[in-house]
Amino acid sequence: MIDPTGKDWIIVSHDGKELRRVEEKGADTYYKVNETAFNAASSYYSKELGATDNFNNTLLSVGGLMLLQEKGVEGLVAQQTGVEINVTGSMRDGSSLIGDVTVNVQATFDDGRAYNIGTYSGVAGGYGNGAPENGDYSVNNYQDRSPRGWYNSGMNKDGVGFSYNLNLEFNTGRTALRIHPDGNNEGTLGCIGLSGNKNHLKSFVKSVNNSLLRYQSISLNINIKNNPNNNGRNKTKIPNVRE
Repeated sequence: MIDPTGKDWIIVSHDGKELRRVEEKGADTYYKVNETAFNAASSYYSKELGATDNFNNTLLSVGGLMLLQEKGVEGLVAQQTGVEINVTGSMRDGSSLIGDVTVNVQATFDDGRAYNIGTYSGVAGGYGNGAPENGDYSVNNYQDRSPRGWYNSGMNKDGVGFSYNLNLEFNTGRTALRIHPDGNNEGTLGCIGLSGNKNHLKSFVKSVNNSLLRYQSISLNINIKNNPNNNGRNKTKIPNVRE
């Protein structure tokens, strides 16, 4: 049995062929281990057991590492404090409505650092009031937007349909903002529309839903260069399109 990513147990044959995969249910928890401190601690631990090298490194569980840290090994393990999503990019040349963005999902730790869980490409806006304003949001409320659920063709791409609410953390006239696959024509009605194939979109859903099992909402920050930051109070007529 092997556990290459810390998520699933994989049973393999002697020739390396995968025989069975046992998926762990529930939220993923990330721990960040300092390599230098780990090697020093595990080398000492191994020698206590009579080993002549560091082969027993693999026998140190997260619980064991945390116990060593409590006993005085400093800087060994950083624990996860949350998840955040950062949306960065820039408006397209000559356009005040649509921007090209990168969406990074990151685990944050109590040492102030972060670990990138996944990176996804997409667009911001394109219709109506255009790209959502730069600033802080929170993400929650997963919805199945496929034909099996609350269907919206503009929120389906490559057989995957979903949406999450983008809740504004500042005063604005914008409403009904979401993050979802960029279906139909390119662009969204002020939302973040994810591109990529089926596997990329499913990976995003898995990462976010796993995080929402532990946290009621996820913080999200938008920082798009040359964003006109349209606050929606200019009485722009919203087109009747499903985007």
